[in-house]
Formats: sequence, C-alpha cells, structure tokens
Amino acid sequence: CRDHGVEGDDAQLIEFLVGQHLTMSRIAQKEDLSNPDIVAAFAVAVTVSVQLVGLYLVFATLIVPPLATRRMARHRLTVAWIVGALGYAVGLVVSTLTDLPSGPVIVWALVALALATYWTVGRNRT
Repeated sequence: CRDHGVEGDDAQLIEFLVGQHLTMSRIAQKEDLSNPDIVAAFAVAVTVSVQLVGLYLVFATLIVPPLATRRMARHRLTVAWIVGALGYAVGLVVSTLTDLPSGPVIVWALVALALATYWTVGRNRT
C-alpha cells in the first residue's frame, strides 16, 4: 500500500481483505470441509467479506484463483494466493488511475491474471 500511496483506512481495509482472501483460500484448499468448526470459520470469513465488499467480489475471489491453478500438481495454494493478491493490487491501481468502480475492476484483473496463469501452467504442468 505504501508503494502506491494508499494510507490510513484504505490501507487497513486492503490489509484486511487480503488477509480474508488468504484465510478463505487456505480453508477451501487445505482444511477438512467435513469438520463443522472449519465450515463455521469459513462461513464467518465469507459473511464478513460479503458485508464489506459485496457478493460479486467475494465469489470471484473464492473461485477464480483456484481455477487458475487447477492444472498444477505442486505449489497450487501459493500460486493461487499470488494470483489473488496481484489481482487485488492491479485492480485497485487500475481503478484509481481510471476512476472506475474498484469491485468490477478487481474482478476483471483477477480473471485476466487467472487466464494468463492457467494458460502458462497448462503448458508447463508445474
């Protein structure tokens, strides 16, 4: 955030959203979803995120990065986190520069990065 001149409440919100994204990705990909405690933690993370950024952005955040890495055999979670974090960063920068709504721009950035990752990984089978 500091590198892009984002400070104060906006920086705290971005930090929170990235943290929630990482929590949701970890739970969805690494935890036993038959465990009621894990499902409850996931539900809380999704509920809090939906209230802050909206349904469209939350579901794109949950779905797009894992789809980008679905052909990977190794390092899938790490690459999904990178796609998600970069998608948010690129989307917020583009939104700021173009004065477009941040939610849809972040989703488009996530999709663009996910497609690039999917096509690259599809060739290499990493």
